[in-house]
Amino acid sequence: MATRDLWNQIDDEVAKPGQQWLDMTDAARRSSVGKVMADHGMGDGLAIEACNADGMIYFSQRHAFPVRQRADSLLDLEAALKRSIDPSLTVWIQPQTDKNSLRRLRGVTVRFL
Repeated sequence: MATRDLWNQIDDEVAKPGQQWLDMTDAARRSSVGKVMADHGMGDGLAIEACNADGMIYFSQRHAFPVRQRADSLLDLEAALKRSIDPSLTVWIQPQTDKNSLRRLRGVTVRFL
């Protein structure tokens, strides 16, 4: 994507999962993804939440990762999934709750009687 303009990509066709991925059961998809995760040492840090037929794979974090490590690890995992299972697969991570209690209070109105 070095020289292509993003506006030119709006109408591009999104890669669709192959028939092998579509024919798998949810358990088989999870098993395949879990095997790739184990092969790449990602099994202990992430939990598989969903493996959708549209190729979107959702994960949650079992423990906190530094942002830089998390980004690199997820990109590496996505590349491994694309090579090993299907080139259309995409990795998504579930958002985490903010650990800072003061930031979580934003927007909260406290009324005194």
